[in-house]
Amino acid sequence: GISIADWIRPVKGNFRILQGMSTKEQNIIFYEPKGKRRVGEERRKEGGKKSMKRIHLATVIKELKQIPDPRQAWKIRYSLYEILLIAIIAVIANANSSYEIYVFAQCHHQWLKQFLPLKNGIPSRLTIDRVLRLVNPKHFNAVFIQIMKHIQSATQGAVVALDGKAYHTVREDNEDMQVLYMVNAWCAANGMTLGQVETNGKGNEITTIPKVLNLLNLTGAIVTIDAIGCHRTIVEQIVKRNKADYAIALKENQPTMYHEFKLYAQDCLTNPDHAGQFQYYKKTEKGHG
Repeated sequence: GISIADWIRPVKGNFRILQGMSTKEQNIIFYEPKGKRRVGEERRKEGGKKSMKRIHLATVIKELKQIPDPRQAWKIRYSLYEILLIAIIAVIANANSSYEIYVFAQCHHQWLKQFLPLKNGIPSRLTIDRVLRLVNPKHFNAVFIQIMKHIQSATQGAVVALDGKAYHTVREDNEDMQVLYMVNAWCAANGMTLGQVETNGKGNEITTIPKVLNLLNLTGAIVTIDAIGCHRTIVEQIVKRNKADYAIALKENQPTMYHEFKLYAQDCLTNPDHAGQFQYYKKTEKGHG
């Protein structure tokens, strides 16, 4: 019941289709938010324009061809990578259903033919819908993360926030609305998602966080997680495997660790031998009942 569009939608804000559908530049372009810059790169000085990073469609096609085709070979009229690339571009361009993907493809048929064979024309809406439902989302997600790596990875000192997200799926029938729960890795310095993995329902982020960490190159980055990630195995994975630092919330629902750390922190802040080595920030909120 989860379509490919539901997997792409959480990260579609990272991209925009090449303006003007240029015949010379077949790229998907990442626009950096105005006023920000990537770690290790100079900000553009061309009249305040947004900086860009491109990924050539040939690279995307190469990655998509790695996804296993679940269809019977003798029934195939449209290559799997053709349908998936059309879906990706359409969803990035704000399509929210198989019908809207189909309409987008029909409207941009000539442009799509510049880099896709489309020997049998544009797939029908039903074909697009059926194929998207057949493809294993885990296979697609793994390949999509590889595509993202061509565009950006966390660099030295970048802050990467891991957090659980809930996405409401778009249905074209009368079935009940479904909710897709995922753990998302967000790179604050670059304003984009580095990777994401589906969880087995709400509240199961703790078993999914290690899977997200396994997908990412975080060497030199600072990983932040809320209190759900305050566990020894997760911290060891961040430090030993990912070669990164961490900032993880600690709450009183782990009383022994909480009180020991509180005493340690107070000692560090009040000890004259540690003067100037430590800082603290205190914020009091009253909006949570």
